[in-house]
Amino acid sequence: PTEPVIASSIPTEFVDFDWSVHFEPTLPAKKIREAVEGRINETIDGWLQRPQAQLQDKTPLQASEDDNLRVQTAASVLVLYSIAQRLNHEIPVDDLRQKLGIPTAQPRTIAADQSIESVPLLHYSQLSMSELTDSQLLQMANRVGLIRDLNLLEKVVEELFRRPSALEEYSPRRAHMMRALVARFRNRLDDMSQSFEAARESADDDSDNFQSRLELDLKELTFRLDDPEDPAIPHLLRTMREQYFQKVPEIADAVREELKRSGCEQLLPELDAPLIVTAGEEAAPASSGKLWLPGQD
Repeated sequence: PTEPVIASSIPTEFVDFDWSVHFEPTLPAKKIREAVEGRINETIDGWLQRPQAQLQDKTPLQASEDDNLRVQTAASVLVLYSIAQRLNHEIPVDDLRQKLGIPTAQPRTIAADQSIESVPLLHYSQLSMSELTDSQLLQMANRVGLIRDLNLLEKVVEELFRRPSALEEYSPRRAHMMRALVARFRNRLDDMSQSFEAARESADDDSDNFQSRLELDLKELTFRLDDPEDPAIPHLLRTMREQYFQKVPEIADAVREELKRSGCEQLLPELDAPLIVTAGEEAAPASSGKLWLPGQD
């Protein structure tokens, strides 16, 4: 028989990170994230106390106190980050460096004509965002969504907002949605609300304002259903019911399905209250474009 060929492997020191968790579909996303974060923290604690051959059989915590092993310790953190990326885990690299007493890596600069695609992934977080050209920053913004690194995503989007010309080319609405995504995973509800309001304001000039606002409201609902106790959800549901259900009846069914899928059946009565219709108001025709529905990208 043919000998098996090893296509991929993980160093022994990182085997404990080779896991994925499957949850009950109706469990709120916020609780899922909290559980995953707890598991990651436990795994990192184990890694910090496990001897490594590259550290002369010392643990990362022990090696961090040895001046002769500080470079190797810093390198082990980068290897951990790389392995975690491959296994679809997000590692708080800055927090880990601080815990080990490792200085933050010095910012890197690249040539003005160098493509971001030619930069190794491990160097992304070290790039000096303020030194990037607008073109490079836009390249970074288009790539960063594919990387599980919330800190990097936040750095890129905040740099976009410091550059009006780059922001305009990227699209203010997309940038506000990136901000909202960061706020979502940071559980910063006030920041998320502000980002959605700003995105709605940027959509006021859209040639298809109805569809744009509908898409934003549906996206916001999906984000907020991460936490069924979010106090803003009932008001958002009432607003959607009054603004869209008569014009696009299919939206009511989509919202109901999203509430059920998220385990939020207790919110269904918000959709059944009588609609408020102003005398003489006529239902506007639905847009012929494709609508974003909950669950779609």
